[in-house]
Amino acid sequence: LSLRVVCVPAHPDGGVLYICGVPGTGKTALVMELLRGLRPQALQAGAQVVAINCLQLPTPQHVFSRLWEKLSGQHLGPAR
Repeated sequence: LSLRVVCVPAHPDGGVLYICGVPGTGKTALVMELLRGLRPQALQAGAQVVAINCLQLPTPQHVFSRLWEKLSGQHLGPAR
């Protein structure tokens, strides 16, 4: 089993984290552990940390409604 993690700095304030691997390599577990570790710092800075598993969504259009739901607590369906 192989897991590949690449961090590409895009800007001094952030970057891109690309994680790929075949099923069962621990991609989701890795991301959830990283978020768990970052959550205290984010909360202290006044930011929110949310995780969305896009494979659990029926269509790509659901990403934004799920993000809104996580951030606001309000449930909305995707725009048509």
